[in-house]
Amino acid sequence: LAIDREQRFANVRALWGAFLAVFQLELPSLGNRESLWAAAKGAVQKLVRGSQPAPPVEPADSAMTSNEPSFAREALARSVFRTVTPTDEAVPETTLELGDEDLMPAGPPPRKPSAPPTVEKTLSMSDADIVFEPSPKK
Repeated sequence: LAIDREQRFANVRALWGAFLAVFQLELPSLGNRESLWAAAKGAVQKLVRGSQPAPPVEPADSAMTSNEPSFAREALARSVFRTVTPTDEAVPETTLELGDEDLMPAGPPPRKPSAPPTVEKTLSMSDADIVFEPSPKK
């Protein structure tokens, strides 16, 4: 870090020591520092332990049993499970089943013919063809 090789630091530890000495700082203790992942794990565990448990789910009223008709449940059942197709609605087409004999092999698309490459003419020059004109002096 100096131009003169004799004034350079021998290694990073010497550079770090000089930096701490110049600014009168103490060397941070690295021995008892936990890793980033250990700190993150501890923080997540604190969040999980500190959160309130979810309130218990209250049982449904005895008036709302699965045997009792429900407007919402019946509307949902009609929209999802079509047991009877209305007369004004078209009946869906049956599914076609294809066998191996119905399939035709398909290859890559045909290549488009490319234009022939353009060839540029070669220009020959000799030393006599090159003219150098010096710029006029001011």
